[in-house]
Formats: sequence, structure tokens, C-alpha cells
Amino acid sequence: MANPKRKRPLSPSEKQRQKVFKPSTLPRVSSHDIVLIEGKQNQKNLKYWHIYYQTLRVGKVFIAVIREKAMITVEINKKYQGMGIGRAAFRKASELSQFDEVFALIRKSNAASIKAVQFAGFHLAGTENGQLLYKWKRNEK
Repeated sequence: MANPKRKRPLSPSEKQRQKVFKPSTLPRVSSHDIVLIEGKQNQKNLKYWHIYYQTLRVGKVFIAVIREKAMITVEINKKYQGMGIGRAAFRKASELSQFDEVFALIRKSNAASIKAVQFAGFHLAGTENGQLLYKWKRNEK
């Protein structure tokens, strides 16, 4: 006899409809409280920073040159997500880098990262491999 509680797996479009962006209830941080400390670079085409909030290391930022584009990745420790740290990290790392243009490739379902890059001054530049491609340009408001 089949288990009546067992349901069929959700299709990708059904899964995406289930994910609704919910703003965090955690206290927001000021961008002045976020400091990026340069880490060791093992590769020539890679910039790396540790993200500090007050005295705590809360994540890391990478900017790597991939196919002649400076691509940024921000990783925030789970405990500190939803506090606005990613917003500050995207902006500060882009400004600290020597690049005039920095790109971020983000899954369409990652609403928090999309909001973070938009707040940091990135603008939608298109799609790549089914993901959203955002671009930050130096001296652009």
C-alpha cells in the first residue's frame, strides 16, 4: 500500500514559487562597522579580503579575473547573513580593487544577493549561463 503522505517531487518552477524573499529581522549594520582586511593572494588574478564586523571575522570577498572580467564573490557566515554586511562588502571590495568594472553573477532565485548588489551600486547587465549578470562601474552613481 502506498504512503498517502508522500508527494511527488516539486518541479523547478514550483520550487521557485515557494521561495519568497523575507527581509531579515536581525539588526542592520552600518557600513562604517564593516572593514575589509586584505588576505593572502595565492594567484596573480585574484584579490581576497576578510570581512570584519566590529572585531569578528564574518566572511570573505574574492575578486577574480575570469575571461577578462573581474568577477566578485561575497561569502557571509550564516550567523551574520541578513544584517546588510553583504551590501557593504560588495561596494567596499569593488572600490578597493584596481578594476574600473566589476561583475557579479547571481542565481535568479537568490533574492538577498540581488538586493545586496543593487544597493551596492551594481546594475543588471544581462544574463550568463542562466544567471543574472550585474555590473559595477567606478565613479558611477
